[in-house]
Amino acid sequence: MNTQMGSSLPSDKLDWSKFSSWEYKVNQYLVDQGYWGYINDTHENRPDPKNADYSTWEQMASQVMYCLTTCVHDHMLSHIRDAKTPKEAWENLKKIFANTRACKLQLRQELNNIQQKDISVSDYTANIKKICDSLDSININIDEDEMVQVCLGDLAQ
Repeated sequence: MNTQMGSSLPSDKLDWSKFSSWEYKVNQYLVDQGYWGYINDTHENRPDPKNADYSTWEQMASQVMYCLTTCVHDHMLSHIRDAKTPKEAWENLKKIFANTRACKLQLRQELNNIQQKDISVSDYTANIKKICDSLDSININIDEDEMVQVCLGDLAQ
């Protein structure tokens, strides 16, 4: 496992509008570093403190927690601060974004109010896709017809 974890941490901090992309980047980073097992159950269970592996587990789990705390805005720290394991912290973040009505409403409003203005068509459609991906990450599926409707609605203005 890489001991220089901080050298290439994802720079985007977690906020309401980009959970899907944040989750993907941090997931890929942890997989690349060999730490994903602390999230997906492989190394999730803390060994008994008397076990010889305890110190190694504690050090690696601490590095994963460092990654998570570094990659979220300070106002999100309270949601993961008391987690006993990296998996628990990860699940706490997922629950917040999956079950937060305000997040759903905010993303829906962003989608309904998006405007092309002075950006290119490819950037405009990428922004729509980004919002739709964020909605998808919280189990709100936006089909292609609705995406087309959003684009056409902006053109009509």
